[in-house]
Amino acid sequence: MRLIDADVAIKNLKEWLNQTGIIPKDTSYYWELLGCIEDTPVVEFPPVVRCKDCCYWKDRKVGLLDGTERDYKPDEPQLVTLSVGTNIGSHCTLHGFENESGSWFWSNANDFCSRGRRNGDSHD
Repeated sequence: MRLIDADVAIKNLKEWLNQTGIIPKDTSYYWELLGCIEDTPVVEFPPVVRCKDCCYWKDRKVGLLDGTERDYKPDEPQLVTLSVGTNIGSHCTLHGFENESGSWFWSNANDFCSRGRRNGDSHD
């Protein structure tokens, strides 16, 4: 299945007819093509939000020994040692959950779902 933007298809059709010198109002084919595009069934699907753009997304952090969290430093290794703190992976605070060891199941920034909300949207 291919999803298209019907408005763009109609715009492209009009531009092509103008470039070829065909005047749409004088061409019955134009109205037939326009009707075919507009009568094509619409595929319904929920809008999705990528995790990295979602207000529930929590990017990876370092959990410090005093209980606070901080971002990784640019020159810091991918995994910090226990003397520094714990590695907190990127996760969803809406759908994610901690496993038995207290670690979050990690998510990828390009994952998505239909229940996410873009940053700046209400958490309600």
